[in-house]
Amino acid sequence: MTGPSRVWHWYDFACPYSYVAQDRNAGLRRLGLCPDLLPYSVRMETGPAGALGTALDSPTHQFLERAAQAAGLVLRWPTRVPNTRDALRVVEWVRQYQPDLFEPLHQRVFAAHFALGADISDLDLIYSLADHDGVDIAGVRAAIADGTAEAAVVLSESAAKRRGVTGPPAWFIGDRVITGIDSPALRSICVTPVTASRRSGVRR
Repeated sequence: MTGPSRVWHWYDFACPYSYVAQDRNAGLRRLGLCPDLLPYSVRMETGPAGALGTALDSPTHQFLERAAQAAGLVLRWPTRVPNTRDALRVVEWVRQYQPDLFEPLHQRVFAAHFALGADISDLDLIYSLADHDGVDIAGVRAAIADGTAEAAVVLSESAAKRRGVTGPPAWFIGDRVITGIDSPALRSICVTPVTASRRSGVRR
């Protein structure tokens, strides 16, 4: 942490709460805060259809649908829960080595899963999304092959766990951890939704 404006945020591309949390991060930025978006894998393997829950009218689903709509985000429930480890490795490498390209890629991967229904456990798909944004694909492939991309994700998760984070989404602001997109502490900070065009690149 380099000052009061620095915020750490942990996310996973398979987590619908993390998807909606893009809106909360936009709210933090409007207040002059600087959220660093960091990977935290929930380590789910690709499962059978309906792995996110078969009752799409459950209170949890309804809450997330309302939250996504308020944020201007397209939310079409995936039928499978992907293993996001490779996606997190690639995007974290981009955050560290091509930071200007990080935000567009981060948004694109989320949109691929929750708006377009793409299989983001497919590393070739992630490379394709990264190539679209001008990422150095040779560099990121090398980092995947030699383990440095994995080490970066492990480092991020270790930093989260040292601060008491048990899963995404979570924020470390000042000296405290805030978990969940509906946290009263977070709502008191982020009060204004932003349009989908600023984040996902996908319009309703």
